[in-house]
This record gives sequence, structure tokens and C-alpha cells, in this order.
Amino acid sequence: MRDHGYKQKHLHVFFNMMLIENCWILLQSTSFENTNLVAPKLFEQMYSIHGSIRGKTLPLLYALLPNETQGTYEELFKIVDQHIQHKPKYVTIDFEKANENALATVFPQCDIFGRVFHFKQCELCLRKEFLENADSRHTMKNLVALAFVPQQNVIQELK
Repeated sequence: MRDHGYKQKHLHVFFNMMLIENCWILLQSTSFENTNLVAPKLFEQMYSIHGSIRGKTLPLLYALLPNETQGTYEELFKIVDQHIQHKPKYVTIDFEKANENALATVFPQCDIFGRVFHFKQCELCLRKEFLENADSRHTMKNLVALAFVPQQNVIQELK
């Protein structure tokens, strides 16, 4: 655990050293479930980083962030950078410019990819609908999940 007072606002970071220090692929997740709802009132966001280790995706780090600015994200990624042996080659993120800019600043060598699901929400102006309408959110998640349904069962699952 690390408590870092970034410009008088605290940034709390929880991580497993043995997992994060050797991870080459980082998968950022803030989730479109709106992490502001799960973050304690002292914080604006609960941020998590997952990594691909031996073919499994595992949570490596949780951080409670005071805001969603590029400076805060840079501070978080600098903490991560201090504790890893290998710089990540790839990072997959939600489409958030401050986050993307901070990653490019701290890890200029890595390729940054956005998630198709989040891109389509932005492209089709569906983010507000996704966040505010439970029925729409459920339908959108189900459509994405269809990719994992065996082909012979798709029609049945659509009913």
C-alpha cells in the first residue's frame, strides 16, 4: 500500500509487488459502471490495473484517486514505474484523453490501445445512455457478451 499526498490530495495505491513487477501487458480498467459510485467519498475514482500473467488476466493494482486529471494519472503511473522491472509493451485503456496522455508521458515505449466497446459508446454518443439507463446498459452488455456465446446458441440467447 502507498499513500501519496499529491498536491494536498491523497492518492492511495494498493498492489501486489510479485505480480506487477514482471508484467508486460497492462489492462487499465475504470469500468463504465462509473467507478465514482464505488470510490469512498474522499475520492473521485477507484482505478484498477490488470495484467496478463501466464494467459490469465489478474488485478494487479487498485488506486483511490482524488480526481481524473492528467497530473494525477501521471503520478500514479510514476509509482507503478518505480516498482516494475519491465516496461509494459502494451496498454489497453478506456477512451479518456487525460489517461492516454499520462500513459504516453510515463511509458512512451508502449503501444496504447482503446477498448472497442468504449470507442463505440463514444462514437455513437451512447455513454450518457449507458450510464443513466439501466435497461440500455443491460442490452449493450448483452450484445457484447454475444461474442462469447457458441454460434449454435446465439439465436436462442437473443430471445
